Amino acid sequence: EVLAGSVDGAAAALEGGVTADGVAVEMSGTSSVLLVGSDRPHTSPNLTYMYSVVPEQHLLLGCMSTTGGVLKWYRDTFCDRADPAIYKKLDAQILAQCPEPSPLIFLPYLAGERAPIWDTNAKGVLAGITCATTQAEIISLELYKIKNIFLQWMNFIINI
Repeated sequence: EVLAGSVDGAAAALEGGVTADGVAVEMSGTSSVLLVGSDRPHTSPNLTYMYSVVPEQHLLLGCMSTTGGVLKWYRDTFCDRADPAIYKKLDAQILAQCPEPSPLIFLPYLAGERAPIWDTNAKGVLAGITCATTQAEIISLELYKIKNIFLQWMNFIINI
């Protein structure tokens, strides 16, 4: 017998403790979502809005299509897919070889994109590579870009 149902984002917000104005949680998998509770509805061209499962609560969402998907694509394309420790090895490479952000440019739009560009036809870009570019630089670049998109979402939310 089903007592209640919800979309995954609203359920994740509740599970993460988003039950009051300004409380936030991040939900990641193939895609990522930043969910922020609000005591009133908001609209923004850069974010998504939905009702919370908590009465009188609303949610603002920053949604990126392929955060975890980018890492899986990288693993499947450039690494040994059968290696169960591949992500730990990539982390170790980044820590040893890339303490600073890479000067490369990466747009992680491998399946179009949601917030804030709303373009289902957006394509991924990796620019600025040379013969000296390392695997660690590329994977760290992917992680820095994802972090910067989260910071962009938070800036949109703060300025509403």
